[in-house]
Amino acid sequence: MQPAARNVWSPGFDIAPIAPAAPAAVRPRILWLAVADGRGHLMRAQLMRQLLGAAGVEVDIVTTSDAGAAFVTSFGAPCAVVSRDFGIHFDGQQNLRKARTAAGLVTYLLAPGRCRADLRWLERRARGAALVVNDSFHPALLAAGLGDGPLRDRLVQVYGETLRRAVQGFWGQRGWYADTVAAALGRSRACIEHTFATAHEDQPAAAPGTIRLPPLFAMPRRDRAQVRAALGVPAGRRLATVYLNPYFHDPALAVALERTLGAAGYTMHAIGEGFASRPGWRARDPALVEAVAAADLFVSAAGMASLGQARTFAVPFLAIATAQPEQRANLAPLRAVEDPRCRVVDVGANLEPRLAEAIAALDVTGPRPDPRHAVRRLQARWVEAVTGLVRHPLPTEERSR
Repeated sequence: MQPAARNVWSPGFDIAPIAPAAPAAVRPRILWLAVADGRGHLMRAQLMRQLLGAAGVEVDIVTTSDAGAAFVTSFGAPCAVVSRDFGIHFDGQQNLRKARTAAGLVTYLLAPGRCRADLRWLERRARGAALVVNDSFHPALLAAGLGDGPLRDRLVQVYGETLRRAVQGFWGQRGWYADTVAAALGRSRACIEHTFATAHEDQPAAAPGTIRLPPLFAMPRRDRAQVRAALGVPAGRRLATVYLNPYFHDPALAVALERTLGAAGYTMHAIGEGFASRPGWRARDPALVEAVAAADLFVSAAGMASLGQARTFAVPFLAIATAQPEQRANLAPLRAVEDPRCRVVDVGANLEPRLAEAIAALDVTGPRPDPRHAVRRLQARWVEAVTGLVRHPLPTEERSR
């Protein structure tokens, strides 16, 4: 028996006002390592650089690839590369290549001049920094949480709840690897875990030193009419905003989306680094959040930021599902209910007719509330959480050992 239909896009979190951080005489600095897998970690890092800068805190962003650094600099933020030795591997449809990823991880951890060299590099760059952020699960900063080196008491682990489960379960839900990751998190100064769970849902209590927050994303500055005019959407025509992270580069997916959205009468605003050479696609869009808020339909894989935007902006959502463990966990609640404003399509054979069926079934009508107040409160919670850690270290007894 199917569960009763409900609107999964109503914000599922309590957003309370947060007082702004008091100005400091000396601006503290945070070293923020954001892995370049996908782009969500980097988007969060550059956004927090803007928000914390307004609160009197400097953020020094470091990432793990040249393409990731270029993504950050497109938002006007400088970004360094720690090394290019660690990464997660996917195929052209964002299906995890587990064996290759596992081999790369083992090599990175054990080979001389890789993990240990990166950790020494980070220790030097972090001199004088109030906090060192690991966003998310870079092995060098997990190792720093396990040891007694100069970073551990300043180390803040930032990650999604479903990503944590996927990382801990990479070699099975129980065993040495899951226990090692849990120990690294528990011995760090603090953890910030973003989640869709609410205080009214049954869920395990957060571990000591863990701060739970909703996913973070940017504020739309222009209204829907301004954005649609800037994108050249003809009057009376619907807008579909498509975002596919760099792991997507199989042209069959792009072709299927172009054909089905065009046949359904949509003007497509398509962003994807893997499809940047295709007509009608762009590698990146610094104002993507505005295109999502202005859209009649949002098409994306199920990263937490994409889901958070779809919920908060009340935009109908077409989720592209692949063998990416974190995102499959994100999609589980959407598959469990019948919601007329959300459809999930698995990448695979006969993709085009299945996309067409899903698009035709979506309800793209309905109210679209102004999201700016909710986003402002959401961003304030993130700023307060991080500046609170800068100002007030967690007591030693609150850390798991």
